[in-house]
Amino acid sequence: MKIKTEKKELLIDNKVFTKDDIISLINLIIKNSKEILDKSKEARRQDFIQKDWKEAYINENDIDTSHSRLEFTSSDHLKYTGTFEEKSDLNDILDKKIITEINLYFTEQVLTSSVLIRIKNSDISPVYVKVEGQDSKWVNETVISFKDFFSHCRDQSSLVKKSGILIVLLTIVFLNFFLNSTLELIAQMMHLFSKYAIESLTSDWRFFIIILSAITFSPSMLVYKRLRELWPGIEIQTGKDYRLIEKNKRNKLLLISSIIILPAIISYLLLLL
Repeated sequence: MKIKTEKKELLIDNKVFTKDDIISLINLIIKNSKEILDKSKEARRQDFIQKDWKEAYINENDIDTSHSRLEFTSSDHLKYTGTFEEKSDLNDILDKKIITEINLYFTEQVLTSSVLIRIKNSDISPVYVKVEGQDSKWVNETVISFKDFFSHCRDQSSLVKKSGILIVLLTIVFLNFFLNSTLELIAQMMHLFSKYAIESLTSDWRFFIIILSAITFSPSMLVYKRLRELWPGIEIQTGKDYRLIEKNKRNKLLLISSIIILPAIISYLLLLL
């Protein structure tokens, strides 16, 4: 007869994970794994007793049937693997390397219990958590403990994600204004068109806006993509410069804004001359 197992899954989005968060998460998995290992050890012992095994033979076969594995992928595409028991080097890795993906595994054979957690620095892949096993009480309590842990992790700003359409439209407006002002300025300075020709070109303003928008749509989407990269749905902050991440974000945001707004202002001021 097939043994029934309980399975629970979680998807977590819009979170920032620091070195301390990662270490705390691993310690939480170790705590939950010890709880089910104690239960599995007792279940295995009772099974041996029912088979009339002698105490000495039971103690001799009282082996650990669990397996744990942690895997980190850094920004330079190197992988660092080990077990939870070998996490002594973890601090050094998290201090020196920019981690982009984390995979944490735990399994034990007696009660077929397992934990899988996948965290990837990404805007499209939320944190994935899967817990399963024959002990439904342990499965439910473990999932609750993970929910509580993730709820206390820092939230990622979702402003860019929620304002995607508005950001693209505003960028198109600024770029259209810049492009329109630049075309008029070049035409006037080089006398490529008469004033009447320019007015004729822009008289059908709907058509003119459509043409400009078609030209500026791709650059606007590129700007939005760059902004999303600054605040991905899931962000892992590790490495020796992780404390400068927020400052670097502000500098990049200022640069992106300047690239869009300053040319439009300059071209407008030149038209006033």
